[in-house]
Amino acid sequence: GSADAPQLGGEGPAIEYVLKMRQFPQSQLLSTLQANGELTAAHIDEMAQQIAHFHTHAPHVPLEHHQGTPEAVMEPVRQNFEQIRPFLSDKADLLQLDALQAWAEASFTRLQPLLEQR
Repeated sequence: GSADAPQLGGEGPAIEYVLKMRQFPQSQLLSTLQANGELTAAHIDEMAQQIAHFHTHAPHVPLEHHQGTPEAVMEPVRQNFEQIRPFLSDKADLLQLDALQAWAEASFTRLQPLLEQR
């Protein structure tokens, strides 16, 4: 399409992008900072503050909505284990995955009352 008659998936160059990601230097990736010995506790604290702020101010799902239940929160965690397991064959890796899954389930059981309050 054209600017006068735009078309989704049309021919020619894009007129306007729907989303433009903010770019930052790759040297600032946490993995790069860590590999270079430059990752500090202050970086982690700042990131934790930003994540906490995001979660504090994120819209809440209504209580009656199925996505607001503790089980709905836990389901993707369980799916992760189901999806990862077929890719592992080493016994040590499988044992580690089992331990992690047991920890996740125990944590969910312990935190379920708190999740129900949210």
